[in-house]
Order: sequence, then C-alpha cells, then structure tokens
Amino acid sequence: EQAAAEYYEPFVERLQRGETCTYERLTGPEGGEKRWYQARLEPHMGPDGAFAGYYIVGTDIHDVKVAHERIADQEAKLRLIADNIPASIAHLDAQRRYLFVNRAFAEARGKPFAEIVGHTATEVMGESTAAALEPIAHRVIELGETIARMKSIPREKVEGVLEKFATVASEQSMLVTDTDEYVKSVLRKALGED
Repeated sequence: EQAAAEYYEPFVERLQRGETCTYERLTGPEGGEKRWYQARLEPHMGPDGAFAGYYIVGTDIHDVKVAHERIADQEAKLRLIADNIPASIAHLDAQRRYLFVNRAFAEARGKPFAEIVGHTATEVMGESTAAALEPIAHRVIELGETIARMKSIPREKVEGVLEKFATVASEQSMLVTDTDEYVKSVLRKALGED
C-alpha cells in the first residue's frame, strides 16, 4: 500500500478537481523482469459532484515502449549518417512542408532545424525560390520520380563521409572491419567517384 501511495499521492489534488491523470513506470518483481506500464487514474465524482474516489486502469505498454526506443535509436543513427553527408537532403510532404532535413540542408539555407522542419518550402526559401523548385517537387511528390542532383564535391569531403560512415557502421552494426573497404567502394560508386 505504501509503495502504491507513492505513485498515486502526487495526483490526488488533480483527481479531486475532476482531472484524469496518467503516468508510465517501469516495474516488476525485485530481481525479475521489469516491464513498462501506463496507469490511468480516473476520478469518481459522487451524486453531489464531490470527489468520491478514483479508479485505476493499468495497461502493459512494454512492447510499444521498447518499439519506440528502437525507432528512436534508428532515427538517431539515420540522423548521424544524414548529417555527415555533404549534400542537402530534405523530405517534404504533399503540402511541401519539410518533415526532415539534414545539417547540410539547414546550413546551406542559414537556418536552424526549428525554422525549417514543419514549415513549407515557401516559408523557408521564399516565394520565388519555392516556385522555381515546384516543377521538381511535383515530379517527386506527385509523380513518384526519383531525382538526384549532384554538384562537384571535393574528394576530401567524400573521403571524410566514407570514413565516418564506415566507423559508425562498424560500431553500431554487425559489419566486421574487413567489410569497411567494400562499404566504401559501394558508397564511392553511388557518389560517382569510381
């Protein structure tokens, strides 16, 4: 009872005002498997409208929580790789709103991520630039074409990206060190370097 009270006491005032409260915690038997649970505290108001207690509904959310953590890890790895590519990368939705941009894209526009992600191409680059890029956006978003624009990238920048990628890949995956040269050769071919 005392352990349970530690989790519910902080919510009593809010419950007494008629507010529903939720919280998540990792719990389980001592020395046993811990799992994530979400508790929802629902106030019970009496016929006179006064607080008469509360109901607790617990839900095992462990699998969802673990899946979200895995997705966050994968997004962090993708961000690490994308931010070290010396080319602008952007993902827009059908309304031309930026969902993702890498560091090179943000730096080329002189704006922080917060001023790009969630904003439209017109808001980020201005009306004339967005209008000039619209035919390309239309081909990609509406027609499903893949378009890559390459510009001259200095060899040392390409080598730096390849080195970082190989390091990250060997540290964070099952790739063994003798595959570094293979990965580099594939990336060089993709960049038109070989």
